[in-house]
Amino acid sequence: MPAQLEIIYKGTSLTLVPHSPQDKEEERYSTYWQGREVVIYLKQDNEGAPHWFEAGTDKETEFSKEVGLLLGMKPE
Repeated sequence: MPAQLEIIYKGTSLTLVPHSPQDKEEERYSTYWQGREVVIYLKQDNEGAPHWFEAGTDKETEFSKEVGLLLGMKPE
């Protein structure tokens, strides 16, 4: 499992902490944004396309998509 990652998102430094995957193929990270903990994870939608989802939602949010892209882990 990788160590903590640091990225800059909208001019703010974010520390992303990796989680043990709940699924072998899943990348999952937590961070704090706008005063709350946010967990993002990479998964396939119902059509098989990969997306960065935000925990507690059933879709890719603007935040999860942009942070996922900054991680450089968005599959083609």
